[in-house]
Amino acid sequence: MLDVEDPEFPGFQEWFYFDYVLQSKDRIIDLFAQESGPQLNEAQRQILGEWLATNRLRLFETQEVEPGVGETLQDLLSGEVFHLDNL
Repeated sequence: MLDVEDPEFPGFQEWFYFDYVLQSKDRIIDLFAQESGPQLNEAQRQILGEWLATNRLRLFETQEVEPGVGETLQDLLSGEVFHLDNL
C-alpha cells in the first residue's frame, strides 16, 4: 500500500508517471499527452512537450563503437536504440 505521507512518495510518482512502461508500451505521461494534450492551452502543451522530451531516467548500454564514426547505445529501461555520430 502506498503511503502518500512517505517522504519518498514524490520520487515514486516521478518515476511512475515519466519512466514506468505499462503493458501497452506507453508511459502514463504518454497516455496523458494523447488523451488530454489537444485540450491544453499553448503554454501547457509546451510544458508537456518539454516533460516528454527531457523528464526521463535512462540507463544506457553501449552496443557498438565505430572509431571516428560514432557509437550505438541502447536505453535498457525503454529499449530505445540511439546512434550517435562523432562531430
